[in-house]
Amino acid sequence: MRLLLSESLVDNQRSLQELEANVLESTIRRTLNTNGAHSGVARIKPLLSTRNKGAKLHILLPHRKHNIG
Repeated sequence: MRLLLSESLVDNQRSLQELEANVLESTIRRTLNTNGAHSGVARIKPLLSTRNKGAKLHILLPHRKHNIG
């Protein structure tokens, strides 16, 4: 199961505060990353520009009468 880094980070900070341990956030992040808990946000797919819409339409128009199935 893949953990979200921010949730794990918050959980680890809380447990360390209960133990009254002074640990840097970067240390916790590095340890989580080393153990396979990576975080990331997917990039947003760029929208088609007007030029690319025209090129796509130019390619697809000759095939509009083809039936699939």
